[in-house]
Amino acid sequence: MLFSKANGRKNSIMHFQHLLFASAITTVLCTTSLSAEFMVVVNIDDGDSLNVRSAPNAGSRDIGDLQEGSYVDVKGYSVDGKWARITYRGQVAWVAARFLSTGSRPDGSSTYTGAHQVTGIKAGDPDGGLNVRSGYGTEYSSLGVLPNGVQVHVVQISPDGKWAQIPFGTQMGWVSRRYLNAVASGGTTGQTRPLPAAAPATAPDGLPLPGIFRVNGVAHNDTLNIRAEPQASAAVLLQAQNGVPMAVLGMATAKWAKVQVGGVVGFAHAGFLTRGGGMTNNYGLQLGTECIGTEPFWRMTFDTDNLVRMTLMGQATAPAPILSATFSATPTGYPYSFDAAPYSGQVNFEICSDGMSDNIYPMSIRLNTFDATGAPMVARGCCRLQ
Repeated sequence: MLFSKANGRKNSIMHFQHLLFASAITTVLCTTSLSAEFMVVVNIDDGDSLNVRSAPNAGSRDIGDLQEGSYVDVKGYSVDGKWARITYRGQVAWVAARFLSTGSRPDGSSTYTGAHQVTGIKAGDPDGGLNVRSGYGTEYSSLGVLPNGVQVHVVQISPDGKWAQIPFGTQMGWVSRRYLNAVASGGTTGQTRPLPAAAPATAPDGLPLPGIFRVNGVAHNDTLNIRAEPQASAAVLLQAQNGVPMAVLGMATAKWAKVQVGGVVGFAHAGFLTRGGGMTNNYGLQLGTECIGTEPFWRMTFDTDNLVRMTLMGQATAPAPILSATFSATPTGYPYSFDAAPYSGQVNFEICSDGMSDNIYPMSIRLNTFDATGAPMVARGCCRLQ
């Protein structure tokens, strides 16, 4: 009996130690972490939802549900990789990892940032479209609205995963992610980039295009019509007086130039255009231009007061004077290298895409600057006359 009781105590002690060991293993299994990432709930049957559980196993307590398309911030995984650890209503929770997607397009780019399209706005919506707000929340003021079908470029996601930051005019705004669909592979990439020309473009003056020109030779009381098509019978988009600068993007025919005036692209009779327009500084660098880039979103202007003004992710920095600009040994002098400490880079005349829309620009820029953390950054962008 004594032996039996002792053996029973020994077995109890061993059982207790086994439980402690098992508990330690469970703790290790539940705390293996990877870097946090946003993921989306996928492959849920119609009418069903993804169970949120208190522990990484199917037998643990069900503490909530997530619908198809919900976004979660994954903090880590169980050692076997079958369960993802998330925060749910302020507490640690677990969901089956097989129902989560990393959110990548076929080309490997993230579906959380980059090109998206506005969708799901109901007809007769009282706001008139998707509100673009000054912050991530409905309590922030509206900067404007976007209708269905408009393509936007998502720069970053809010900490709660519900809002996307986008460029909106010259500002940065926030929109609800529930009304955005990622553009599939084959859409715009979100990267500003020069576009290759099908063939070298040359103006009637024999020099390369694109370039900056001005209206010249129009009668004193007349204007130059900018038309929708390269023909005299086409609709007039706007009218420009002598001296008005514009970018010539290329030649549509021997007589008609494809031009850009502000944000308007049309066609003008090349006989009334002369190379050179707007304002340049003492070094010959074109002023009165604006440049934009993405990832991160930034905007820089070369203003007519010879100052460079920079906005990075909606935050403006102090103006910087253009200290020097060096032209190249080409007929037009471009590309130009410039120094406006703490900024420097190179501006060139070539057709460029902003990666966010169908807009094209006559100039490109390679910019040496610093990111929001103060680390050196090389950015690429597109430029046009303001």
